[in-house]
Amino acid sequence: SLRRHLLARPEIEPLRCDQRIARAVHRWLDPHDEANAVEARAMRLMELLHAKGAAYDDLVADAFERGRLTLFIAALAVRAGLDYAEVADIIADPARNGLTVLLRAIDMRRPYAAAILLNVDPDTPAEALERSMAAFEALDPSQAREVLRPRQLDPDYRAAIVDLHQCLARAGSGR
Repeated sequence: SLRRHLLARPEIEPLRCDQRIARAVHRWLDPHDEANAVEARAMRLMELLHAKGAAYDDLVADAFERGRLTLFIAALAVRAGLDYAEVADIIADPARNGLTVLLRAIDMRRPYAAAILLNVDPDTPAEALERSMAAFEALDPSQAREVLRPRQLDPDYRAAIVDLHQCLARAGSGR
């Protein structure tokens, strides 16, 4: 409708109008480029640091402590081989079981894991923190990585597997 409105004016050429509209749309969309999103930039930074062996436990814990949640999530994601959204979902789980497994899977040292688990929700009762730390210590890092392995698969692939299982379950029940 904008194009029709502009072309109703005799001094505006259709080609020139289309070019200007296209440029305006590109200018509007440029800031929305997902590759330029803060999360994507944080992931690229952490990938570079991880490639140099510099995504250390203290860096991860410090990012969290300083309220740099985007860097914290990106660091965990890169170290665990997960995407940003997966780690954000894990952290959002109020039970914190996934976070405990994730910290163990990246073989985070105990003091840093304890600080993160304590500070992710300062209102967590001491008994719950003790249970989380007991689970952290009881879980072998390779077992924790195995637990996370399905989350490393492409989300569309995982959804297809779930759909397939549901179809097979329906077929097996005679529906």
